[in-house]
Amino acid sequence: MGSQSLAHYIIAVLYVVSLCMGGCKKMDKFEWLPSESAPEAYPVEIVRGVFVLADGNSVFIPDGKLINNNWGEGYSTHLVGSLAKALPVQLEISWFSYGENLFFSGRFTLPKEKIFSLFKKGVNDGQPGERTPISQVVVGLLPRGRVSLWLAGGGTVIEVAKFIAEPASIPWEQILDDDEITRETYIRQSLEDAMSPEMLVDFDAYGITDNAWVIYQKRYSWRFVMGSDTVEFLSMRVNTFNGESEFIDFSEQSEKRDRRGIPKRLIVRWADSSGEAYKSDIVFNKPEVVAAFEELSGKNDDLIMTLEVEVSGNTGKVNIALSNQTLYLPMEKCDIKLY
Repeated sequence: MGSQSLAHYIIAVLYVVSLCMGGCKKMDKFEWLPSESAPEAYPVEIVRGVFVLADGNSVFIPDGKLINNNWGEGYSTHLVGSLAKALPVQLEISWFSYGENLFFSGRFTLPKEKIFSLFKKGVNDGQPGERTPISQVVVGLLPRGRVSLWLAGGGTVIEVAKFIAEPASIPWEQILDDDEITRETYIRQSLEDAMSPEMLVDFDAYGITDNAWVIYQKRYSWRFVMGSDTVEFLSMRVNTFNGESEFIDFSEQSEKRDRRGIPKRLIVRWADSSGEAYKSDIVFNKPEVVAAFEELSGKNDDLIMTLEVEVSGNTGKVNIALSNQTLYLPMEKCDIKLY
């Protein structure tokens, strides 16, 4: 072992020892797997990703493949070793961003107390009287070196941290070791394979702008108000553009999030006056809902807004509007289906 490698090893050991001196609870083991995520419009490839665990062991994040799945959802997993393991305390990650033609790399200390608390209590995911355990730790990668970290259990996803990595000098051979294909050709082929024709046209016209990725990490202070004189609201699944997902049970005191991403989709379950159950599947129009949140927040992320969801029991018609203390904006372009 060279002197530089030995020094890195000693530093890593001392780091883990210092983390473990805080208390034995950091050594508790849970069943979880690592995974990765990137938006469809921003394909990336992980060169190397590692979670350093509280007991000094490490878990590799899946690498070596192009990623552009649904933001916030794990793409793949490595089923190696025991499912039960200590919790992650540090993230080391290097990746290639195809749209930017850049490598990024970073080492980040994770919010271990927050992660431990969520693993310990689990999440409410629609099972009456039961808590669903956290089963995945998902790393999300964005342009400009942005990194998101979620914990996922069942259909519930919670963002626990955000980081910024730096551009890195990594040999291109880490992505493709083939002299017969140029870097530019390979990148273009990968973008064409990964993106829809519409996304590719947009990328060719504008590239990756400074604010194109912001929606995937943006959170606001907003709450729901459910309205109807004739129906009983049962439950709701909420998906937001920042990759989070939550389940709300209206029959009990559900956990409330102080801040959320911009709503992407709602699945509302309700019953009419005769007890007949229905489901409204609401998909928001992205330009409309993003513009509404930007306008009503007034660039103040802490300004409290209200998303009003009103259901007519006679027709099943759903009306949605975003409001603050002075403005009221109907969401008129939502795609709404009734089941």
